[in-house]
Amino acid sequence: MEPVVRVVGKRRPLPIERFSGRMPAGKFRGGPFVDLHGVFAEGLDFSGRHFEHLSTDGSTFIDCDFSRCRFETGYLDNSRQSVFRRCRFDRSNLKKLLPGPGRFEDCSFEEMKLTDWWPDSAEFIGCRFSGRFVGLYLAGTPQFPNDTPDRLIPWRTRNEFHDNDFSRAELVFPDFRYGVPLSSSSWPTGPEYVFLDRWQERLVRAIAEVATWSDTADREAALWFIRLHRVDGREEQAEILLRPSDFVSSLPDRVWARLVARLQAPID
Repeated sequence: MEPVVRVVGKRRPLPIERFSGRMPAGKFRGGPFVDLHGVFAEGLDFSGRHFEHLSTDGSTFIDCDFSRCRFETGYLDNSRQSVFRRCRFDRSNLKKLLPGPGRFEDCSFEEMKLTDWWPDSAEFIGCRFSGRFVGLYLAGTPQFPNDTPDRLIPWRTRNEFHDNDFSRAELVFPDFRYGVPLSSSSWPTGPEYVFLDRWQERLVRAIAEVATWSDTADREAALWFIRLHRVDGREEQAEILLRPSDFVSSLPDRVWARLVARLQAPID
């Protein structure tokens, strides 16, 4: 079946090209305003393109190359999930491209530089990440507006997340909520990171000790940190990856040293 191309939106500064059906392999020849709806593409090369707008919905991409792309606006799925299998997003600027509820299998996100990237409704299985991610937000359940059956097709209550490799990534202020299973993937290690299991148990145990601290400022700083991780979906995390230097302005070294000693202590 040949791809169907339809121009819509007469009042737009440039027409949007809408593609559907099977697309041929090779270099993508579309323009800068593109809607990929119900597309099946294998071996399609988008690399190096500058898109004013790109959207996908209910599409499948296999061995496609989105590396070194720049996006001014758009989304990967409005409601119907798209699947990206063995695709490359290396060195692409995804900041303005909303991830949506897409499913990424064995994809690469290498040499990235992203700030406040929130793929909080997406699924990642066997993907590889490197570069610098500031404010990466991952969630164990689909988030608004993809949190109701009429907005997410096919409907699911959990985001599948496992066998991913973040070990070569720099994660600044990583944010995990609603039960992301961290131990099923690889994460950066070293003195700048702290990984803890049984996270909520550790926080509850720490509260009792912190409440006895005599220094009011130290006590309030530690309690602020504990409260932060017990609200807004963070209370559902059983595992956590922390970068202590991210909290230096709110949590002085002396406070962190006392607090982390308690948090890292073995649990019977």
